[in-house]
Amino acid sequence: MTRDGSPPSGPAAEVRPAASETGPVRYSTAQRYLALAMGVVCHGAFAAGVLAMATGLYTGLHAGHGTLTGPLRWLGNGLLLGGFAVSHSVFLSQKGRRWLARTVPLGIGREVGTTTFATLSSLQLLAAFWWWSPGQGPVYQPGVILGGTATGLYAASWLFLFLAMKDAGLGIQMGYLGWYAVWKNRRPDYGTMPERGTFRHTRQPIYLAFTLILWTGPVWTVDHAFAAGLWTLYCVFGPRLKERRNQSRYGPAFERYREAVPYFLPSLRRLGSEKGLTDVTPRAVPLLPEERPGATSGTPRPRKCPADRRT
Repeated sequence: MTRDGSPPSGPAAEVRPAASETGPVRYSTAQRYLALAMGVVCHGAFAAGVLAMATGLYTGLHAGHGTLTGPLRWLGNGLLLGGFAVSHSVFLSQKGRRWLARTVPLGIGREVGTTTFATLSSLQLLAAFWWWSPGQGPVYQPGVILGGTATGLYAASWLFLFLAMKDAGLGIQMGYLGWYAVWKNRRPDYGTMPERGTFRHTRQPIYLAFTLILWTGPVWTVDHAFAAGLWTLYCVFGPRLKERRNQSRYGPAFERYREAVPYFLPSLRRLGSEKGLTDVTPRAVPLLPEERPGATSGTPRPRKCPADRRT
């Protein structure tokens, strides 16, 4: 979400798109209906994953259906949390994107890369909260006033997450960019490096919003603290890998953006400023020969590089 805001890419021998990159796009009926079916699965999984997460964190992770007890409970729950974080990063690696592309038949793996990634991430999120094995420890549930305040903060954190996803591109984050482009017989348009909206104040607004959601749920248990602690570590340190990719991809443009905008926590000074970042528009980045469909050698044609916006 090689580019992290784009579908997985690789040599034409591995994944051959339905049409040339510069020529007219015309997908077959089978390709279009496969993309449509993938979209239905993707958005169903996305809704289920978000609902499971929202319910689980709001109730202090007492809604899980896992049955593990004792030390196995901690091991199982830890694997659910760690598996989501690790696989999330693996699927965004170059090899991970190529593997995801090869899992899609009919040669549209590259085009529907955002759809595939969003589907797998949503299913992992659903599994983490559905199969969570709840404990029997003490539960802290605030009174009416504190509970109402916490609920308001929890709702505001979800709103912040939506705004951050919107600034990064809802089509990329929710996965509909890929399948809908194939359905409409066109190439996915990934835009450029996000720098407006929430990205003017922090380079990681989605991870920051996710962290706020983890810590604003009103009901607290040992399980809630365990999950919030582990996933907060991932939210803080995991994006370092994405920053390295952006550094190599955008070069001086990303360096200027990095110097101007804090990594994680916004500064109060920037929150009060309405000045946009007019000097960090990403430069055109040439594709490597192996990134062009059907190309094995020669000089690549420069074009705008899609943004690293999947999380």
